[in-house]
Amino acid sequence: ELRTELEPVIGWVPDIWCFLIKHVIPQLLLILFINGTTAELENGKSKFGNYEGYAFMPYQLLGILSVVWIAVTFLVGVAAPGVYESFAIYENSGKEQSKKVADGDGKKVADGDGEQTEAE
Repeated sequence: ELRTELEPVIGWVPDIWCFLIKHVIPQLLLILFINGTTAELENGKSKFGNYEGYAFMPYQLLGILSVVWIAVTFLVGVAAPGVYESFAIYENSGKEQSKKVADGDGKKVADGDGEQTEAE
């Protein structure tokens, strides 16, 4: 499916790409991630979470809090989508700011959605 969607845009997509992207690359990325998490530094500590010897305060803590903030923001949007309605200004802009434009005889008008309605 993805191949048929991509070919009109990017051109020819080889068959091997489809196989690799589905069956090989995800497993390779998992192996690389596991390899990175099990690697150790010279002092015996895990390399995962001990980035180049940076101090926990404030560098590591800022990174952890950034990820936690994004996760909480996402989960609040999932649990209560109405919280973020004020950020969706373009979603309802056609309804709120519909401009009625009279055509030549003034009887038909078009609202922001492009629908023709009778003039009052």
